[in-house]
Amino acid sequence: MRPTRILIAESAGFSPRALQTLRAAGAAVTAADLTRAGLMRAIGSADVVWVRLRTRVDAALLDR
Repeated sequence: MRPTRILIAESAGFSPRALQTLRAAGAAVTAADLTRAGLMRAIGSADVVWVRLRTRVDAALLDR
């Protein structure tokens, strides 16, 4: 079974402890401070997308 692929799209200020916990649970975590264009390119390879307040998740993003 492959690990869950988690994309953290707003990594600035993201808790290092939370990253460690996710990785310790076996997740393949990518943490980056992405623009919307960067997120549009990266979202297709993720199982989970973790955003905070800056990112607007809409149909165009989810259809990727």
